[in-house]
Amino acid sequence: MVRPKGNSILTAGIVSLLFISIFSLSFFFFKEQANQYLKQSSDGVREAAQGIGYSIKSGRRIVAGLEDSLSSKNGANGNYLTPLIESVFFIDPDILQIRLIKQNGEEIVRYERGDTGDVTKIPTNELQNKSNRGYFKRALESSTSQLISRVELNQERGVIEQPWQPVIRVMEWLQLGGNERVLLIVNLSVKDGLDSNIGELDQVETWIVDQFGVLLAHPDDKVRFGHQTSSGWNLKNSDLKKFNRIEREGAFVEEWSFWLSEPLRLKTALGSSYEIWIVSHIQGKPILNYLIFSTVITLLAVISTYVLHRRRKFIDYKINQELVSAEEKHNDDLARIREDAKTLRKLQDIANIGTWQVNLETGEIQWSKQTRKIHEVENNYKPCMETAIQFYKEGESRNRIEQAVELAIETGKGWDLELELVTGKGRTIWVRAIGDAEFDGERCIRLFGVFQDITETYLLHKETHEAKELMRVTLKSIGDAVITTDNKAKVEWMNPIAEQLTGFLIHDAKGKDIQHVFNIVNEYTNIPVSNPIEECLAKDKTVELAADTKLISQYGEEYSIADSAAPIKNENGETIGAVMVFHDVTEQRRANNEVEYRATHDALTGILNRSAFETKIEQALHDCHSNQNTHALLFIDLDHFKIVNDTCGHAAGDELLKQVTNLMKREVRSSDIIARIGGDEYAVILSNCEIARATTVANDIRQRVDAFRYYHGNQSFRVGTSIGLVPISDIWTSLSDLMRAVDGACYAAKEGGRNRVHVWEQSDMDIKLRHVEMGWATKLERALDERRFDLFAQRIFSVEDEHQALHVEVLLRLRDERNRYISPGTFLPIAERYFLSARIDLYVIEETIDLLQKRAVWSDIKQVNINVSGQSISDRRFHSDVINVLQALPRSLTHLLCFEITETTAVRSIADAVSFVDKLKEIGVNVALDDFGSGASSFGYLKNIDTSFLKIDGQFVRAILSEELDRVAVRSFIDVAKVRNIPTVAEFVENEEIYNEVVNMGIDYVQGYYLHKPELFDELLSTPFVSLSKVINN
Repeated sequence: MVRPKGNSILTAGIVSLLFISIFSLSFFFFKEQANQYLKQSSDGVREAAQGIGYSIKSGRRIVAGLEDSLSSKNGANGNYLTPLIESVFFIDPDILQIRLIKQNGEEIVRYERGDTGDVTKIPTNELQNKSNRGYFKRALESSTSQLISRVELNQERGVIEQPWQPVIRVMEWLQLGGNERVLLIVNLSVKDGLDSNIGELDQVETWIVDQFGVLLAHPDDKVRFGHQTSSGWNLKNSDLKKFNRIEREGAFVEEWSFWLSEPLRLKTALGSSYEIWIVSHIQGKPILNYLIFSTVITLLAVISTYVLHRRRKFIDYKINQELVSAEEKHNDDLARIREDAKTLRKLQDIANIGTWQVNLETGEIQWSKQTRKIHEVENNYKPCMETAIQFYKEGESRNRIEQAVELAIETGKGWDLELELVTGKGRTIWVRAIGDAEFDGERCIRLFGVFQDITETYLLHKETHEAKELMRVTLKSIGDAVITTDNKAKVEWMNPIAEQLTGFLIHDAKGKDIQHVFNIVNEYTNIPVSNPIEECLAKDKTVELAADTKLISQYGEEYSIADSAAPIKNENGETIGAVMVFHDVTEQRRANNEVEYRATHDALTGILNRSAFETKIEQALHDCHSNQNTHALLFIDLDHFKIVNDTCGHAAGDELLKQVTNLMKREVRSSDIIARIGGDEYAVILSNCEIARATTVANDIRQRVDAFRYYHGNQSFRVGTSIGLVPISDIWTSLSDLMRAVDGACYAAKEGGRNRVHVWEQSDMDIKLRHVEMGWATKLERALDERRFDLFAQRIFSVEDEHQALHVEVLLRLRDERNRYISPGTFLPIAERYFLSARIDLYVIEETIDLLQKRAVWSDIKQVNINVSGQSISDRRFHSDVINVLQALPRSLTHLLCFEITETTAVRSIADAVSFVDKLKEIGVNVALDDFGSGASSFGYLKNIDTSFLKIDGQFVRAILSEELDRVAVRSFIDVAKVRNIPTVAEFVENEEIYNEVVNMGIDYVQGYYLHKPELFDELLSTPFVSLSKVINN
């Protein structure tokens, strides 16, 4: 395409503009004329349109009046409706028709206004069912007002009237009563205000069209309302302004024609907005040639400027694309900024953070919504610099913020402070205030920052800090040493007591392995023992320090200690370290050792006493059965000791015993055991010694004592020894058999002339004794079969609880053939020798349970104690039988039972005892350690066996008033039990003095003949409650 020259384009453009201007002026002249005619027509049409609105309001008033009338009369009776409807017709002359139609389509009432203006009620026989009529179907679907034509209404009435007068139909459902309804139809005539006879132009037509395109009024009587116009097109809201030509019979008319429209919006009584369009179609004189000439000139102008505008169009297109792209990017950025701002506001709300800024040039302060919320002020609150500072609590907080602001303005240094603030409601809170400064050159122009309520966090931190400080001060102040480590057993912290005992300061010990700081060994062997921290971390549970442990500090100082270590876990249950608590028990252990020494050694001679000796002899006997070792036992009785005692007094006798003891100690090895078991009686255990060697040692002792002379003043005394010798081997099944044999051998030495050694041999007397015992074994088995064992019980009283329920120990008695009771001391040793103890113990347990189960309730019973022999403890079949019996019982009954195990029983088989006790505990049965203190290792067994009660051996209680050593022993037993939180029971409380003494010592329970003599258990159960005070008073 050849681009036109500039002059040609200019010329064509000027010519085109000239003709376009002439055409536009002509067209404008005709349009102004048409508008004047349109305005004249519109004034009349507006009146018609307002009449439509008026008719709608009138119809609505009729509906409301009839609805109230029907509601009050509860029916649609024409007799009372007639005067009401006639008065409505009289008031509103535009009403043409009122009708009532039931829900099923039956018309029940109709009133009509005739051409003369008279109101007529249509007879009932002329009313028809209207359910099939189109308007009624529409009415069933929607009872709303409709605009219809006068023609459509007159077709029903059989009357032809002017068609351009529109009619409004108001329809409403009315309630007759119950569920029955009627449809009220009111047809009203719209006032005629149309003026279609303008006449100066060829044709001016003015119509009324509603917002749905329905033709409401037209001057042509051939035009039906709601149908197509004669020109072949529908009037619709969207097309009203688009008509610029009329197509008639496929040819252009030689006259100019255009359309003008104006909307009129009405507010109807129905509460909705109704839109009426006033449309005018104006036609003028023929101007076809003028229009063709103008069109050709215009086309030439368009062609001449096409090339010029094409380039400009291309440039505009490119610019438009760039503008669109830039606008899209701008919109995206703006949307992203708005989303980020929205997210920021949400985060500020979540974190309770507000923002603020101060314009130092204007003094204006801006607070965000969250900042106002934190200050508890109204949203419209306007702060200033002075009032904003006043919110901070007077004193340190206000001074700090003022100093921070001044420093920021001077130097630009920001601040981050935690301060107290008093809100607008008077609450004191803690806030974190962060601020910074903005400078313009050397001048500070703005301060800004964030603001956060940290009250909860601050108080929690403060509380945690105070708790930690309290713990730190407490751990520093307590008497126990404390060391904490990480999960690698490296020291993290230790208190001053730990520093003192280990010899390490915290800054020296931190980070070191616990073994390097905490050096512990066995205090008797000096062999290193397992470190409790490492064991605790390995097993992930609390660990106690091994017994007899001592700590060696880095300076060589030694301390006997007791401790425990426990894992430290975080909130997720993960082990993050360990803590160990230990304390110096050097003096306590020394005192305990002394007490134990006194409990096991003779106070006069310093050698073992009878109780400790029995423990040792049992161990030796057990060794014979287990390891087939052979030992020897000497029983030594001093001859003529009574002469010295009677002649010179007890002091001289005591001195003699000391000197004789030293003589005998020189003749035995350090591995041998020598004990004083009576006033002038001794026993010696020769370990791993054959009978021949033992005989030699016995004679050496005899000869040395025989050669000894005791001098008292001018008197000289000679004493001798009668010694019985018995081999300790597996031929002895019990300690009592062994002791009877050695006692018999010593007696034989005395009978043989004294000052001699008698080696035990099996004699006729021994065989006879064995036959007697075998006879007793047969009697016991028969007694079990005949159930001649009776259960007795003795009360155990609580010192503190005056109203304690029944607490007893079950005792066993044997009835002979004459129903006389035999003491258990007679038959129980025989039962144990012939392995009948387990049967007897099981019998007692089953009988006790049977008596308890016969009771309806057990609430008045606290506990029933049952003795279990050592033989039963070692019998695993007995364990199984008892566990089976107990497991069949309810938990409420097993909680009442308590098995008493003697200390010597536990010594005989500590492993079996521990195993059996653990099984009993699982079922709910308690365990008491009986005869505590009678053995040499009482405290050790107390530690190993999980016991619920500790019963102190009666030999200590019985002599508590006369023997200081017994008093000290009982007191130590009570103290040890309190450390382990184990209640104590004092047996053999035989009189008031003993009772008062043990109560003053702190004993928990008492038992003895002074308080209660044993009685049949089933009779005791019938009177379970007896108060301790009543017993003492009686």
